[in-house]
Amino acid sequence: MKNLTVLWVICLLVLSSCNSEPKPIEYGSEGCQFCSMTIVDKQHAAQFMTKKGRSYAFDATECMLNYLRDVEPETVAIYRVNNYTDSRGFC
Repeated sequence: MKNLTVLWVICLLVLSSCNSEPKPIEYGSEGCQFCSMTIVDKQHAAQFMTKKGRSYAFDATECMLNYLRDVEPETVAIYRVNNYTDSRGFC
């Protein structure tokens, strides 16, 4: 019975650690994965998240597209780019 309880606790911890949303970009301190420039402009930022939950942030959409040349498309879970005309967030 004790082993079953331990197994349930481990399963709950694993499931609670799963995240289906990319982590927020830390504007002004996080660097672009492609060109290493600091990401400061919310209007041009882009991001993608792998199926394993790793987020990659970029200072511009073209940096993300260049970076994706070396990434297998089936490993990507979500692509996010900011709406140029509306700086409220990603679309």
